[in-house]
Amino acid sequence: MDTQAEAKPKALVVDDERHRHDLLGWQLESHYDVHHAYGAQEALEAMKTNRYAHVSLDHDLGVDPATGATNPTGKDLSAAMAGLPADHKPPSVRIHSWNHGGAIAMKKDLEAAGYPAVVYSPADA
Repeated sequence: MDTQAEAKPKALVVDDERHRHDLLGWQLESHYDVHHAYGAQEALEAMKTNRYAHVSLDHDLGVDPATGATNPTGKDLSAAMAGLPADHKPPSVRIHSWNHGGAIAMKKDLEAAGYPAVVYSPADA
């Protein structure tokens, strides 16, 4: 009998607000090994070095507390995700932003780039 637990697939939560990380991490942790990124660049680097089964994205990623500069948005991230190698494109993406216009633009970017399952669901984030 194999006593080692099977490794969970990885999920990445991208948001600038800690309470969203707490909530989404809690929702995902029973099915995924949850990783966290607080900005677009951090998320893109994580996606380049890991294979995620699921990514949950916000659009409005706030201000960098160290510099006061506005962070790139989720729209910037979704456009950059189009350039990821096929084996690093997560098969499941959820956009959890309340910014409807930004979320729809992100969804279009990801679908055009061949992401198979992109869901926009602001109400439960």
